[in-house]
Amino acid sequence: MNSFFFLKESQIIGNDRLKILKKCGYKSAVTDFSILLGVNNSYQDYIREDNSHLYRVGRWWTSSENHGKVSTIYTEEEGKLTECFIRKVGARPAITYSSIIPYIKNENINSYGVKEVEYGVYPQWVEEEETSLKIEKEYNKGTLRPTGKYYTTDLVTNWECSASFIAKKHAEYEYNGNNYIRVTEDENNVTEVLTDHRFVKEGKSYWIRVEPLVWLVDEEADIALSKRIIFSGIQFNKSYPYDGNFENTSIKQYMDEFLSKDIIPFNKSKSENIQQKIMLKDLLNERKQQLEKLRKSSMADNNKEQEMHEEKSKKFK
Repeated sequence: MNSFFFLKESQIIGNDRLKILKKCGYKSAVTDFSILLGVNNSYQDYIREDNSHLYRVGRWWTSSENHGKVSTIYTEEEGKLTECFIRKVGARPAITYSSIIPYIKNENINSYGVKEVEYGVYPQWVEEEETSLKIEKEYNKGTLRPTGKYYTTDLVTNWECSASFIAKKHAEYEYNGNNYIRVTEDENNVTEVLTDHRFVKEGKSYWIRVEPLVWLVDEEADIALSKRIIFSGIQFNKSYPYDGNFENTSIKQYMDEFLSKDIIPFNKSKSENIQQKIMLKDLLNERKQQLEKLRKSSMADNNKEQEMHEEKSKKFK
């Protein structure tokens, strides 16, 4: 199992700051998926100077405790104390780098001189509207191909702070060689803006592309940190106050139980097996319906024959 964790505040902006964050900075950009899940993000602050929506800054959790609250990182170089039951803070998971070395792909050095690797896949970016309409049409016709994979979020909206986690499954579909999930927006982040400049509308469905996750690598610390905030909408902890024991938190449990499995890449052979099972099930149902029709037809013939026999018997009496 992938054992995810969150960095401490001191590793991000303090005396123990990781080398990768000294080079890349402490701010983190958001994904469209995290926006739809309700992450708190800025319209004035970007991790790059071009002010592109692709680099809009979001608030993310640390594992550090202070006065029963959790330190979060946002636009300023200081930790902001946040209630642990808030759902509008994003997650930037970290993992022991040496544990994923056999599974990483596409290593490269970014413009800051930091090593980046791809490990796992996850829903991230909204598909352009024209293509989304085509996918939605196939979905409504029932012809869109499911891969058999699911991604899990919290069914509870961000405003229900007292409610417990309820798993919500998002099915993955394949369309023209890409994988997607369908997210129908509730009230989590209505009026927010996606990276393609569309405003989020309640009740509207968005198709989110599943793409490789990129991680920043600090080989000296043996840590791989997700390059962006990848999800939101999960309570850091249901119980208040936070006692500083990250291992017992609700969000740690969520990452261990769901995220660690969700990022496992798409298995084409598994998808084909699922498609074959669906086709076989349809054929069996069709055959069952045919047999039922034959049975009813046979019963009708038998009844008719019996009636004729009884009619003949009456004539001979």
